[in-house]
Amino acid sequence: MARDERPPRFHVGATLGPWQLLERLGGTRNSEVWEASRGDEALAVKFLRGRGATRYQRFKDEVRFLREMAPPEGVLPWRDSHLPERITPANPAWLAMPVARRITDALVNAEQPAREAVAAVRDIAFTLAGLAGRGIAHRDLKPGNLFRLDGDWVVGDFGLVDYPDKPELTVPNQKLGPAHFVADEMIDHPDTADPHPADVFSLAKTLWVLCVPGQDYPPSGQQRIEVAPATIGHWVGLPYVEQLDLLIERATALDPASRPTMAHFAAELTAWLNPPRERRAADLSVAAARIGALSEAGLRVKQLRDRRRELFTAAVAQIEQHLAGLVEKLATVFPDANHHQNPPLMSDFGHDTEPERIEQQVTRGAFGTNADSDAVTLMLGIGAQWIAEDDARYCAWIHVEDRYAGSRLLWSKAADSALGSAQQNKMLASLRDELAERLPETVEFVAGRLELRTDRERYANWSGEESGLRFSYPSATFAPFAYNDAGCYVVDTGNHRIRRFGPGGIELEWQAQGGRGTAESQLDHPMGGCFTHE
Repeated sequence: MARDERPPRFHVGATLGPWQLLERLGGTRNSEVWEASRGDEALAVKFLRGRGATRYQRFKDEVRFLREMAPPEGVLPWRDSHLPERITPANPAWLAMPVARRITDALVNAEQPAREAVAAVRDIAFTLAGLAGRGIAHRDLKPGNLFRLDGDWVVGDFGLVDYPDKPELTVPNQKLGPAHFVADEMIDHPDTADPHPADVFSLAKTLWVLCVPGQDYPPSGQQRIEVAPATIGHWVGLPYVEQLDLLIERATALDPASRPTMAHFAAELTAWLNPPRERRAADLSVAAARIGALSEAGLRVKQLRDRRRELFTAAVAQIEQHLAGLVEKLATVFPDANHHQNPPLMSDFGHDTEPERIEQQVTRGAFGTNADSDAVTLMLGIGAQWIAEDDARYCAWIHVEDRYAGSRLLWSKAADSALGSAQQNKMLASLRDELAERLPETVEFVAGRLELRTDRERYANWSGEESGLRFSYPSATFAPFAYNDAGCYVVDTGNHRIRRFGPGGIELEWQAQGGRGTAESQLDHPMGGCFTHE
């Protein structure tokens, strides 16, 4: 017999029991489904084929479920059935139901096939969730068992149905379920596996096939979203499609306990089909126009200030470029020359401006020092102040720090200009040039300070002992910071005097021996001293 031939009793026009066969609707190795007529009535009739007690018992269980267990709406309903004690070709077992369209045929002409498929599976999932609540599982979910009937989506073919108190017919290690759609546990141990998570698995696979055009079978195993061809989104463009793919990933998990329930599966599809409505943005155009008009002047001021800030930043960059060359010059003299990390502020040199008028202030400096631990340090730099509006003030300075003689400002110069003006560029270059011109005499001055501190003979050519003087509790020494005085002064606390050592310099009135007291030229237990720059 050729493969596509049917047994002689199943053919158009044949009569089986009370039925005349009109058109074959489908079938499996266990059954044949035909549209058949009985008088004026036409129904879909499922005929049991083949032999075997188990096969016939499953057919009886299906009839019992449909006829006696009050299946809900959403199940392809029972219309009539015949269960003879002895099956013969002339007296077959049969089950009659309304003629319904397969889900795949019903979706062909849908305007949005994928979305319609989701809606169909959602309705079917709610039906299955209701059955699961009564302990009933389908166990054979696939596209071929889902139908459209009178505008409703329904589930059919309950040949593997499982329900409470149903006689157990499943044999260990015998696969149970639809090929390509069946969960692993229904292959490995169908006799003990929970059929409800397996139904969720099969329905998720069915959803994928119904959404993806041209696919009759789903990918095997769990369909993870990182595997692109296993996702709906790889094949179909849908809003929020990743949510569907994540649901399928969870529903096809290898661990049945990790899968959602059928009720959760249905609820998730409902939520996907009814996303939050996009709210229309509030119309702020009228208020925006009013506020824009009121803010126009302020915005212009802000834009102008931002532009001035850019100009000031550019001026600071110019300062740093100018100082780079001076650092190179200092490096030819001092072993340690670099940019100064914390130079004196402009206010230290008497070029301060009222704080409320200063928009921004920067000071950039360079320093050079000799390698001695008691070093004399030369610092020079250029500072900039952005004063209110367009005004900018710049100051160049040269400063020396001596551990023993203290700090001294040797030179400074300030000038104002408008931000971003040609005069600003010229003035910055002029300050740089003056700094460079003064570098030679400044370096000479520093060298002289270093020589004075190391000239032991000049510091030792006069002493109190040579003049017959004795000190009583001397508490401090200090030195002036002047071109014409290289001396050293001792605070003679016990004798109420300040005595001078070293060469050069002028006599000061308070050096006279006036004795202890509070009058002019007198001291009372002096403890320290210092000189001003003058």
